[in-house]
Amino acid sequence: MQAATRLQTVDILAISIVVLHWTAVFTVAIASLIVMVMKGPAYVADAYPLEDSETPDSPDRR
Repeated sequence: MQAATRLQTVDILAISIVVLHWTAVFTVAIASLIVMVMKGPAYVADAYPLEDSETPDSPDRR
């Protein structure tokens, strides 16, 4: 009788771990989908002309 009780307990524990795992996976998937929808498509901004300089401007040049 003791072995049957332990086996049933292990079965319930295994099923609960599997259910917990898939619940967590689906929760993360739904959250990722919401973030993806809220961000929308990625747009590239217009090019901004940047004057490249090796050193910053001196104070008298500003």
